[in-house]
Amino acid sequence: MKYVVDTARRLRTTARSVSVLRDAGLSGGIVDGIRSAKLVRAYGGFAGVIEAAAVNNPDAFAVTDEAGDLTFADLNGQINALARAWTQRGIGSRDVIAVLCRDHRGLLTALAAAGKIGAQLLLMNTGFAKPQLADVARRENVTVLVYDDEFSELLGAIDGSVRRFVAWTTDSPPDGSIEGLIRSASTAPVPAPAKPGGLTLLTSGTTGTPKGAPRGKTSPLFSAQLLDRVPRRRNETAMLAAPMFHGTGLGQAVLSLALGNRLVLRRRFDPEQTLHAVDAYRCDVLVVVPTMLQRIMALPEEVRDRYDTSSLRIIFVSGSAVPPDLVVRTMDEFGPVLYNLYGSTELAVMTVAMPEDLLHDPRTAGRPPGGLRRQALRQRRQRDHRAAHHRPHLRRQQHQLFGLHRRPAQGSHRRAAQQRRCRPFRRDRTALRRRTR
Repeated sequence: MKYVVDTARRLRTTARSVSVLRDAGLSGGIVDGIRSAKLVRAYGGFAGVIEAAAVNNPDAFAVTDEAGDLTFADLNGQINALARAWTQRGIGSRDVIAVLCRDHRGLLTALAAAGKIGAQLLLMNTGFAKPQLADVARRENVTVLVYDDEFSELLGAIDGSVRRFVAWTTDSPPDGSIEGLIRSASTAPVPAPAKPGGLTLLTSGTTGTPKGAPRGKTSPLFSAQLLDRVPRRRNETAMLAAPMFHGTGLGQAVLSLALGNRLVLRRRFDPEQTLHAVDAYRCDVLVVVPTMLQRIMALPEEVRDRYDTSSLRIIFVSGSAVPPDLVVRTMDEFGPVLYNLYGSTELAVMTVAMPEDLLHDPRTAGRPPGGLRRQALRQRRQRDHRAAHHRPHLRRQQHQLFGLHRRPAQGSHRRAAQQRRCRPFRRDRTALRRRTR
């Protein structure tokens, strides 16, 4: 009976996911869906969605940054050229390519090109100090480094054997820059690698040095988990203010490109310039972290009133807790367009609060999206102090997110700890709440 119930639940989840993808425009028909799936399987998620968009709508704008506009066809051509140039220089599946860049086309190109040559890509935090950068590069076995020239002074502690390529410079691109490599190679399609390159995000490092959290292959239906709660659509314009080395920015960048959206990027965040970009490009979506939203709302009212932001359908915020008063002020300023995601580097989407949830209670973290199951487990209380040796952690399997459960204790108390039984802990409320600072 349990098997039948679980099977029925999975079928309902799959049907719902397909419906969500169709409504968003990610499922454009059988032929388009099969072609996109093949490209993603061949080149990986990031490179595959750009390749598919270049086939479906080559002349549409993919990226707008300080260097100008770039169509999907042009972006895909540059990715092919960089992948070919790297292959010619012996860079491939055995390499780990670290990227220390702000948000611009060079970052997107390096991300996708790494996938096309089968290399592992590591996204570095642009706020790293020199010792922290060197420590992470050493621990993650970095062999290639792509960086913006403003970070040149931080590279002194990096091992000299690491090959280096400049992605962005205010001066003429030096020899061996990403731009130079692209000019030196053909933009023709490249053969798929034996295995698409992987991607590693770094944790926040709140408990020490940031650790790598590899992102493996996931089902295409995982996109439906977010789209079920955040109504992104095809052919829109998204202002990506959140940095792409962060899970929030990277995830929304991939989703935007998969939807054929135009990505508006700026290397540095400025609250007024962000509103200016929303006005100038009639952005439908604004992606920020809470501190960015705080700075936007801290602008004088007369400054905010200079810009027409009525085109915004979605303000997507994630990365840390959003203070309730900021939620209220944002909704008063922009209307019911705020979507707050609660997740982590390791587990991605956990819950999403929609505008109606936040209007009801600005403290809420929302509900799990479709395809996720929330289950909280607690251990039966024991008088034995050895229960303190257990600590909660999260585990995710397929489309299920399991809540708190106990990790077996170590040392002499292992057997007693493993013999304790756990039982489900059910909450009457459908929305999770999290502590706000």
